[in-house]
Order: sequence, then structure tokens, then C-alpha cells
Amino acid sequence: MSPKLVIGANGFLGSHVTRQLVAAGHQVRVMARENASTISIDDLDVQRFVGDIWDDDTLRAAMAGCDDVYYCVVDARGWLRDPAPLFHT
Repeated sequence: MSPKLVIGANGFLGSHVTRQLVAAGHQVRVMARENASTISIDDLDVQRFVGDIWDDDTLRAAMAGCDDVYYCVVDARGWLRDPAPLFHT
């Protein structure tokens, strides 16, 4: 079974998705930004990758061998004039 990758695993949605995958017995990889608080997933046995969605090398390394990627990056800023960068990945 291939590992599952959760991008944005430290956020509200991502941490819940990560917990569900771990509870179901999956091998889980998580990706979060360098200075992000990961307290919501620190107790989980997951493989961690540090970087953001614009870091191609880290993203490729995290995704290598994964058949399923859960993109849980949510930007709640209502003031964005152009939301296109949020959908770049």
C-alpha cells in the first residue's frame, strides 16, 4: 500500500484528515511550512516534510510513491483580489 500525503496537515482540516488516515492504519506523510505550529499532529507517527507548496523539491520528495494526496491548504483570507495562486498546485 502506498503512503498517503497530507499537505497542510497542521491546520484544522488537515489535522483531522491526518488523524483519520492514521487511525485507519495508513502510512501517512505530512507536509507543513517551516514555522507552522504542528501541535495538532505532534503525537502522530507520520513522516514529516518541511516546506511549502511553492517548494518544488520538497513537494516532489513528499509525493514520491504516493498514489493519494490530500490537499488541505486553506486560505481563509477573504481579501484576496486574485485567488489563482491558491490553486497553482
